[in-house]
Amino acid sequence: MKKLIDTSTKEFLLYLENIRAYSDLTIKSYAESLREAFLHVEMFYENDNLIFNLMPYRIKISSLNAKTISKKLSAIRSFVSYLNDNGHSVILK
Repeated sequence: MKKLIDTSTKEFLLYLENIRAYSDLTIKSYAESLREAFLHVEMFYENDNLIFNLMPYRIKISSLNAKTISKKLSAIRSFVSYLNDNGHSVILK
């Protein structure tokens, strides 16, 4: 699972740069948000779906500014959407 996440994260960041034309600062922000999230998000398989349980991460970031929380969660949602669009079955909880 770690290899899938690492490889997919790199591909996702290249996608943001080359296809979506995001700025370097935005890509750096997404990379940092994802790196931090993967330290706390619980990931497991259930019925052939990869489940991301965000609750531990939400608790960790709950004391941050609302805009910061929104930005961090948006990066995760975008990454999950990218995975689903590219043949993986990922569900956020």
